[in-house]
Amino acid sequence: MTEDFEQVYKTLFETYGAPPERPPFPPPTRLSPADLRTVIQVGSEVSMTKRVRADAAYFLLMNLYQMVALPMRYRAVPNQNIGLEDVAEDVQLILKTAENISAGRQVSGNDVLAATAALRHRLRINASEIWG
Repeated sequence: MTEDFEQVYKTLFETYGAPPERPPFPPPTRLSPADLRTVIQVGSEVSMTKRVRADAAYFLLMNLYQMVALPMRYRAVPNQNIGLEDVAEDVQLILKTAENISAGRQVSGNDVLAATAALRHRLRINASEIWG
């Protein structure tokens, strides 16, 4: 992880739960919650033969927004190399892997977590060195 991302995560941790009128940073204009929600919805429709449970979709949305979109927006030197297309490809890969892990069940948040862990070195968002 780069030093600037370390500082961003430290600030996000220390200010988590702060009153909404005083966020530590302005909201991101790129990779907004609406953008990420659309990517997840399209990814589930394209990638899946069975339904993605609500907890799995929310898990992806929350983690992509909190751990990717916000830190990328707030770092000292914005990373322009990671875009919505990269996130969309990662989401499809995660959902396909989660479907395999689910072994015939509906895809759950636990399946998404396991898939993300298994794919962590293959995800395009890692090109930003956001986690090191």
